[in-house]
Amino acid sequence: MQSVHVSHTIEAMVAVTVRFHAGDFFAEADVTVPRKATLAELLSDLIALTDAPRISRPWQPATLAGSPLSATVPLAETAVDHGDILVFQPQHARPQPIARDAAESLAYAAQVSDKNITTALLTHGVSASALLLGLCVLLTWLPTWAALGIAGLAGTIVCLWKPQMWSVAWCTIACLASGVAAWVSVDHVAGWASGLATACVLVCAAHLCRIATVSVPVVAVFLSAGVLGSVGFAFQHGGPAVLATHIMLLCGPLVATACAGLHVPRLPSAGQPLELSDPAINEAADTATRATKAREIYNGLIVGAAVVHCGALLALVLHPPKVATGWLVALCAVIMCATCIHAVRHSAVVVTVAYGIISASALLAAGWLSISLENPYVSAFCGLIAVAGVSLPLWLPRCGPIQPTQLVWWERLEGICLAAIFPLSLHVAGVFALIRHWGM
Repeated sequence: MQSVHVSHTIEAMVAVTVRFHAGDFFAEADVTVPRKATLAELLSDLIALTDAPRISRPWQPATLAGSPLSATVPLAETAVDHGDILVFQPQHARPQPIARDAAESLAYAAQVSDKNITTALLTHGVSASALLLGLCVLLTWLPTWAALGIAGLAGTIVCLWKPQMWSVAWCTIACLASGVAAWVSVDHVAGWASGLATACVLVCAAHLCRIATVSVPVVAVFLSAGVLGSVGFAFQHGGPAVLATHIMLLCGPLVATACAGLHVPRLPSAGQPLELSDPAINEAADTATRATKAREIYNGLIVGAAVVHCGALLALVLHPPKVATGWLVALCAVIMCATCIHAVRHSAVVVTVAYGIISASALLAAGWLSISLENPYVSAFCGLIAVAGVSLPLWLPRCGPIQPTQLVWWERLEGICLAAIFPLSLHVAGVFALIRHWGM
């Protein structure tokens, strides 16, 4: 009977080490306490044993790993065992994770990641534009694959000299991918496959050479530029590439959110069972990560589409199709208007710069086409646009803040221009002429 009583007494106690840490004060003691007692009941004796100071905040017990322990639960109902270390610190408020759905996570990611346009970013844009300008000059004298290859080689030299020129690296690899695709493509069917394969190979080569680190936006740029670029160069002009680029611009948010795994939460309407609704949002960190990934994918798609769009406009200018040149000028005008309005209204810096490059390339293409026209009205129209763009720093500060009614009209103008891009692109590509020939 005596041995059983001693064994029961030993099992009813637990030997632990208590540590009190508050500011510069630190003390610890080895104690044996009853398992049926709570830490709140033992706290006064432990404070007296370790000479811990009296503080205004309550003491918060926790394990050595930082997991909080309840002070009102007996030790027998917790995971505390012999030899464990209990840490007492002043209780402080810990930020709890905020559960956000897909839309709230995208809005929060936009607020956190947006930055002002810096001088380095402008340098990247100027360098990439200069590379595309050199490509335009080379396309005048050399075949397509040779011009793209030389431009890609020049961009590679610049990237090896200045590894931080990421915009030049993107344009370089896009040029090399499209150039190799145009060189190895025998028929129109193999164009997209060769462009996609070349883009994937160049992604690995760029990562090994440390030209551009493989990440989500960079891969999106390479793949979109390789596929859309090969589609555009497989035909005799860039009309299909212009149309495919704008489809990519319109479907970019949907593609980015789908690739990142985001979806709109479903709520049951009146009369529907609650099982139709989505489960509660428990993984806030996972939703935030997916929102950031979706934003990066969207930025990569927009940059890749901008690179392909500039190449398509260059193909239209240097090798115009067999249509009236006025239709090409009209196409460039509506592209410039739609992208310029959207660039001004967008909050993301990368997307604003990409749309600005598309608008500038459309303006230059319209000006180049107006030179070959004998119609003075088209030349006057392009001249007015050029004068308005050059004098923009002079008259823009004199304009007051935009009113809500004016914003509605600007949005309507953008919608009209976007709607006009599709029939004009199809007409430039020769689809309407093909339909007329079928009817004969």
